[in-house]
Amino acid sequence: PEHTFMLMLNAMRAGLHYHNKVIDGTWVEDGNFCLLDIPLIDLEDKTLGIIGIGTIGKRVTDIA
Repeated sequence: PEHTFMLMLNAMRAGLHYHNKVIDGTWVEDGNFCLLDIPLIDLEDKTLGIIGIGTIGKRVTDIA
């Protein structure tokens, strides 16, 4: 279930986009401590849909 939340945070916080900015040097070249060219979206007040209530789905429900 923790992996599920990690994937949700990665999608909402544009993790791959910012990872690529570090790899290609854009982050360093920007000159700002925090490069935010894509808005970060919070999970707070969002609706979580769980498809399938197997072992993982039940644990995600418990944690959420």
